[in-house]
Amino acid sequence: MPNWFSGAGRFFKATPPQRAWQPVLGYVCGYVALDWVTYIHANLPLEITPWNPPAALTLAFLMSHGVRGGPWVFLATLMGEILVHGIPKSWPTVFATSAGLALVYTVSAVLLRRIPQGDPIHYGLRDLAWFMTLAILSAASAAVVYVVPYTLAGLLELERFSSHLLNYWIGDFIGILVVIPLLMVLSAPARFPLRLNWELGLQGVSILLVLTFIFGFRVDNEFKFFYLLFLPMVWI
Repeated sequence: MPNWFSGAGRFFKATPPQRAWQPVLGYVCGYVALDWVTYIHANLPLEITPWNPPAALTLAFLMSHGVRGGPWVFLATLMGEILVHGIPKSWPTVFATSAGLALVYTVSAVLLRRIPQGDPIHYGLRDLAWFMTLAILSAASAAVVYVVPYTLAGLLELERFSSHLLNYWIGDFIGILVVIPLLMVLSAPARFPLRLNWELGLQGVSILLVLTFIFGFRVDNEFKFFYLLFLPMVWI
């Protein structure tokens, strides 16, 4: 397992057999909690949110536990659908989507392990390109296995299929892009020193500009622009 996931808050660290249930329980509870906290501005009827950090938490969990963590991902996804998004109209559909997401994330985690072990500060352009490619493909695959079953079950109009597919892909991709680099830095053997330079200043200015744009104009619901904050977050 790459070092940048081995110490993700020590939450996913290997545990003795008698305590093997602790990281699993923590992951399942953390998944549902993150799903609940980020359940805002959902796109009905599938209740797709603008970003989905549980996807990144799932990848981190699977990076630590491998394919044997797949069933727990299925359970966490199923619980999120029931407890956060409400009991679905079609049980076979929600079981199919949960199983599909577990499979997609498991395959993605296995492929992510191709990134060489070491300190993230030494990663090169090839590692970044591999990570970005897998983030794009895994988010797109997750969107397909989530939206297609609901469409086939008649719970989503066919004319809204493409928009929901795009919204789900964006939500998963942003969640992975924002959270995974944070876990990489937190688990690095050597902490990154904080240096005051022009880039840090520009990052602060970018946040202020985005906040000014969001709250500086009179609109019906200024919070609908909150996703613009992801741009400086990704940069940072």
